[in-house]
Amino acid sequence: MKIPIKKGRMVKVGDKMGLEGPAGNVFALEPVILVIWNLCDGKNSTEDIAKQVCEKTDAKMKDIVPIIEYMVTELEKVELVGYRK
Repeated sequence: MKIPIKKGRMVKVGDKMGLEGPAGNVFALEPVILVIWNLCDGKNSTEDIAKQVCEKTDAKMKDIVPIIEYMVTELEKVELVGYRK
């Protein structure tokens, strides 16, 4: 099981919050993405993150897991998430 770890830091982008990656690239992101990124703490698997989302919403695990996996994969592509070794 992959355990995602966030990279970079949260920064203000205009009147929104965003993320700055290790290479200095800045991304303005929707709040839900920031929440998912913040849960990538090196302890939570993508399934753990999905469970937390389901606890706060009416969503079902079978619907949320693929969405969380997609979001984390996209964050990895822009070097905002890595994986615990």
